[in-house]
Amino acid sequence: MKLLGLLAGLLMFAGQAGAQATRVVSGSTLFSIKYWAGTCEGKFGPINGTAQFDPAKPEATVIDVYVTANTFDTDNNMRDKDVKGDKYLNVAAHPQVRFRSTSVTEKDGTYYAKGTMTIKGVAKPMTIPFKARKNADGGYAISSNFTLNRLDFGVGKSTATLKDNVSLSITATIK
Repeated sequence: MKLLGLLAGLLMFAGQAGAQATRVVSGSTLFSIKYWAGTCEGKFGPINGTAQFDPAKPEATVIDVYVTANTFDTDNNMRDKDVKGDKYLNVAAHPQVRFRSTSVTEKDGTYYAKGTMTIKGVAKPMTIPFKARKNADGGYAISSNFTLNRLDFGVGKSTATLKDNVSLSITATIK
């Protein structure tokens, strides 16, 4: 019986050996949203989290990444304070914006991470497209561009002065 348990453990380890256990070592999250006077652009602080990524087995990929909501920055202190408040992100109660994958598929060189996006305590299913390029050091450069509707997450209310869709551009290096 012990031999069977040892064999099962070795098989599990061997099955995971191809996946690259990684952590996010750098990255950025840029965003833009249209409003009555044009386009507001900004960023969040660094991306944190982990990933297991093997391009040969995208179905084995696991992603769990987040940004600290309090790092929201548009270079306008009054606007940033307002967005960090209860009406929009409520960073005091909800300190992270997080994405956790449940599955990843690949089609024509683009990966699609299905999972749960959580913003302001509201968790919604989402599919995020991304590209992955292997770096010389064995890590991967990840890039993604997608849009989400802020109202789906209770970030503000619908108004004539602020559009609902937020465009995001994310880059990350995982090792």
